[in-house]
Amino acid sequence: MQLDSWLTVSATGDARSDTPAFLVAFATLSLVHDGGTLSVVGGILRLDLQGDLIVPENINLRVEAGAMIENLGARLTLRGPLTAGQYQVFSAASRQVLDNRLSEVYPIWWGAEPGADDAAPALDRMLTSLGANGPRVVRFGGGSY
Repeated sequence: MQLDSWLTVSATGDARSDTPAFLVAFATLSLVHDGGTLSVVGGILRLDLQGDLIVPENINLRVEAGAMIENLGARLTLRGPLTAGQYQVFSAASRQVLDNRLSEVYPIWWGAEPGADDAAPALDRMLTSLGANGPRVVRFGGGSY
């Protein structure tokens, strides 16, 4: 039986340290372990990618409560699973594409919360992030958007 490989990146909020830490963990899972789970914990993970990065189907990106991804550089494309609860996952400035087999997404992942003054910008970011092969079901929480 093969155990799932699991690596954790602790966010510092500094792209100069977060970007290399993320890329090393990503490369380790991709090349050494042939897949696994990359868990993001501890605040805003600021990435400044110099070229587009595609996270393949065999890597599960897990964003824990209290963590958030802010990709300031080139596009981050997720082809593998994304595991997160009902909390914000992507910052307002982040550039990503969900081009994966997720069954559903939650608007709160982009910061759209019921009762907020204007959820339209967050909903627009969500719709822009959905790739051609991305999720087809959007699950809204209770309340008005």
